[in-house]
Amino acid sequence: MINGSKNYAEFIELTKNLFNDSFYNSLGGTLPSKSEYAEYLDYYKNSGFEFDSITGLQIMVNDFQEVLRKVNCPVLAIFGKNDTQVDWKKTIELYQSTMGNNPDSILTIETLKSVIIISRNAKLEN
Repeated sequence: MINGSKNYAEFIELTKNLFNDSFYNSLGGTLPSKSEYAEYLDYYKNSGFEFDSITGLQIMVNDFQEVLRKVNCPVLAIFGKNDTQVDWKKTIELYQSTMGNNPDSILTIETLKSVIIISRNAKLEN
């Protein structure tokens, strides 16, 4: 939201898939009004939070790649090819380039063709 759009109309265009996503909507996600959008921008610009310059997303863990490189326990990462919330291909690349290169960690990646992850429950479709 911070770096991704120049104005409200562009914000609407850039986020149309998000606000049409059934999972996001089930969490109470609603399209903000123009005034709410302006309030959000003002809040986040003055919040002191750090945002990724490419995605505009808030950085929740600083040096996340370095944190992943230090993982030294077995990791099972399960991805669904139909996931609408996670870019599973980019995440696999990230895991392989960090945990996958650490000889002290054991990384196992499974990608399932028809998995829809909803909150804490996974639904397998055949």
